Amino acid sequence: MVVVAAHEVGIISSDERITRNNQEWWTLRKLAWILLTLAVGPLSACRTASKPESTASGLRVVGGNPSTYLGLFCEVYEACRQQFMDSAKLAGAQVPGFKEWQVPLPANDEGLTIDFAFFPAGGAAREKLLVLTSGIHGLEGFTGSALQTFFLKTMLADTLKSGVSVLFVHGINAYGFKHGSRYTQHRVDLNRNWFLSDAFPVGNDDHLYDQFNAMLNPTGPAAFSDVDFSWFAAKELLPKLKSALNGQLTQAAGQGQYRFRTGLEFGGQAYEPHRQIFLSQVQPYLLNYKHVMHLDLHTGLGERTMQLLPNAPFRPEVKSLRQKVFIAAGGQIQDTGSSNFYSSYGDFSDFVCGVVYAHAAGHDCVNMLIEYGTLMQTYWQEWPLGLGVLKADIAQAFTLYLSIRENQMYYNGARTEAEGMALKNSVRSLFYPEDRDWRVMVLSDTMTQWPKFIANFAGLP
Repeated sequence: MVVVAAHEVGIISSDERITRNNQEWWTLRKLAWILLTLAVGPLSACRTASKPESTASGLRVVGGNPSTYLGLFCEVYEACRQQFMDSAKLAGAQVPGFKEWQVPLPANDEGLTIDFAFFPAGGAAREKLLVLTSGIHGLEGFTGSALQTFFLKTMLADTLKSGVSVLFVHGINAYGFKHGSRYTQHRVDLNRNWFLSDAFPVGNDDHLYDQFNAMLNPTGPAAFSDVDFSWFAAKELLPKLKSALNGQLTQAAGQGQYRFRTGLEFGGQAYEPHRQIFLSQVQPYLLNYKHVMHLDLHTGLGERTMQLLPNAPFRPEVKSLRQKVFIAAGGQIQDTGSSNFYSSYGDFSDFVCGVVYAHAAGHDCVNMLIEYGTLMQTYWQEWPLGLGVLKADIAQAFTLYLSIRENQMYYNGARTEAEGMALKNSVRSLFYPEDRDWRVMVLSDTMTQWPKFIANFAGLP
């Protein structure tokens, strides 16, 4: 029923998959089924996240065998960073004008860096630039880094030949990347911290959060077990059924909030240093090209496939370009700002294109948040009697539970050492599954779809 996680928060209501005359009755029935399942034969909360099922039969392999590149998925930050830098330098040796560099984050970020690599397309004209970014949500950078290296090895040459220059920004939230967190050193959700105003805004309307504050931010040490998950579903989700159905819970929990420093989805009360670093290093490139495309890489929610999940377009030009670049390639853009997915404040990708439109008259930009879902099996929808929907609801409810408990543990500790370790492992598994078939899916969908997006972008007049 409810999704609150990595970066998207969504509520997949029953009328999206099954026609029902009484939606609330059906949702109550599903929740009752969830509770009964957990009570009689629990689908372990930890196993839900850490041991996803095989999806090999649904792979779409185009242009090669993606399993060849499974070695690009690293398990520690340092290995990911080194692999990316080595691959960039190797590819750059064949590209005149190639440049790579690193910019340190402040000392309290342990001397970590944001890494950059620029590959200019041949020819004198500077018309089109692809900006490919990873790690805005720290832990999600493991997959983002693998895909950036994958791009270097398989797509860079053809992209440059098409007249599109490429700028990589690797591991933006290096602290979260290194420490297995989605947040910065200051426990800020970095994807809620980007605005065009030089002064950090104070007028974001986040007061919808207040009515769910007690649910989203419980006190005391965090528990983590099947019994605790059952209690959470019964005590917290059932009473808020109406808010779940009308989208209020989704929006409140996911849009970003700026008043509760220890609260879930805290977007900060000042800019994190990453914004100034990004502007100083990337803005000159953004303003030097007539057409810019930004792809920001995330993992976490929804079906186990590549999803397009941007905010609603903030300008008509952005909407038109998304249609030409992504929809024309067969992509389906998920709607945000509804009961299914929230619209968020301070979105990084919106910021990137906002800089172009604010400072480069006559230039344009198209942005896309690309999410590789880790949560639901696509074949669940084909199960008889709606059982696939019920199973998906359990996974989504667990995601909300997991996000709340992880934040609770950060500030209040875990009830036991074993529960704390299980919670930490489940968070990592949710945003970076070890499942081989999931990783093959990520590579396969990327191999299949990205070249179409880039070709459409390269063809813009």
